[in-house]
Amino acid sequence: MADFADTDTGREQAETLVITRMTSGAWVEGHVAQNVDGHVICRFIRPLSPTHPDYGAWVESRVTNEP
Repeated sequence: MADFADTDTGREQAETLVITRMTSGAWVEGHVAQNVDGHVICRFIRPLSPTHPDYGAWVESRVTNEP
């Protein structure tokens, strides 16, 4: 697992991950942001799931391979 770099390339990687996951249907909504510590992150929502009660809420990830 690698964090997104706080560079243009890191932000592009995060944006690509958001687009890929939304296109595949793994994420309902998502966007690239910067958290309070200044790290580049993806914020996303997974589809609701009866087996995963935490799905359906906003989640933040700093890693380049978030499922």
